[in-house]
Amino acid sequence: MKSPRVAIVVDQPQRDLAGVVLTAMELARSGAVCHLVPGNLKKWEIWSLAPDFVLMFCLRRGYERFIEQMVAAGVGFGLMDTEGGVWPNPEEYGALLVAPSLLHQAAVACMWGQGLSRYALGAGLLREDQVRITGCPRFDFYHPAWRSVLKDGASTNGHKRILINTLYTEANPRFGTHEKMHEHMTKLFGWSEERAQWSLDTERRAIALILEMVRALSRDFPEAALVLRPHPFEGVELYRDQLAGIPNLEINDSGPVQSQLFRASVVIQRSCTTAVEAGLASVPTLSPRWVPAVYEMPMAEAVSVPCADYDALRSTVSDVLSGTHQASPRVREDLAKVVGEWFHRIDGESYRRVSDAILASLPEHRRVDRRACERILYGVDGGTESVGARTTSRVRLALGLSPFFSFTRLRDDITDEGWSQSGLFFGVEDVQTLVEKIASAKRERGGAVRPMRVELARDRGEQTRGYPGHSVTLALD
Repeated sequence: MKSPRVAIVVDQPQRDLAGVVLTAMELARSGAVCHLVPGNLKKWEIWSLAPDFVLMFCLRRGYERFIEQMVAAGVGFGLMDTEGGVWPNPEEYGALLVAPSLLHQAAVACMWGQGLSRYALGAGLLREDQVRITGCPRFDFYHPAWRSVLKDGASTNGHKRILINTLYTEANPRFGTHEKMHEHMTKLFGWSEERAQWSLDTERRAIALILEMVRALSRDFPEAALVLRPHPFEGVELYRDQLAGIPNLEINDSGPVQSQLFRASVVIQRSCTTAVEAGLASVPTLSPRWVPAVYEMPMAEAVSVPCADYDALRSTVSDVLSGTHQASPRVREDLAKVVGEWFHRIDGESYRRVSDAILASLPEHRRVDRRACERILYGVDGGTESVGARTTSRVRLALGLSPFFSFTRLRDDITDEGWSQSGLFFGVEDVQTLVEKIASAKRERGGAVRPMRVELARDRGEQTRGYPGHSVTLALD
């Protein structure tokens, strides 16, 4: 197919955008036009773009209707799960996915490693011909070839840095409300009311203990710089309110975690993916085992130094900062095992394997039904909308108006300003910056770099008439 249109859905740009851009550049180098689609806007953006292929960041419960619509409109799709590696056990992951009958509609599933793909095949969730073990592109930046892209050049002013990562998205959500999180746990995850409440209570206890730990670290290591970094889907205001006035504390919620890990002297986390990432960055990571965890992640704990109480943590931090800490051979061995089983290879080539998997999954000829995509975009495809709503939408479609056009206000009920203020925002400038840094890293290794054009899809005329889209398109110049 000449110049196939590939859409990659970006779940959390702070965490995922760099890996997506790296993959998109490889796709563009092969002749594809690649659309980077905001995850929270996908139910409009995808249908306005009518791409040949969509790479989804998950295929979990609640996506049934979306998958059915892609199949009906002739849009090919695949999976590159942003949470495809670290789980308490594979069954927890499998329980969140849509039914196998829908999973089997995917053209390809790009799996992080052997562990989860072996489970998915054994459980009948995926077929052998769907699975490609690729690794995850966001971890490519731990390879020396790409470290410069996300390495923050800011000075540490000679201070040792203690990085504390938190993971409490249910008790302290950044997006949505506690009520919405409860609904997700009970309706989408299928949890009982008791389990959902236990999870919430456990996270609240953990947050209280983390706050206490941060205050103690600040007192005990006044010359060190403490950096507390919440999960990308976790709120930051709680920490700012509760930890205000601590002079050597920075609360960081911007940019990718790699830029903080590369500058850290030691990392403190509890059953989080950053335990593995710290190992990849050659930074010792500690686990405060007295802090409860809703999900105990065996692989994260295996690569961490366990600290039974605060006194043990303080002692280990002191050793690290003074340069007397000796990394345990067991931790190094466990890191190698975890990477091999769950992350495939940290060779800087995951982006290429994902790109190859997508290109191999494209149809020979364009088969997307653009008219069907328009009908889905406008909500006239026989969904759950009321008869009145469908009638109004048909008028918008017939007149070529935006799907958001209000006949009472005689204007669109959506603005660019709301999106630009969103915590999930990314734009042309963000993508262009990454393209330039990646191109620079390639040139430093003597690689050939072809010029890329980055612009809004709507400015290229890629989106349905009248639709005020926000996807960013990357293609050869």
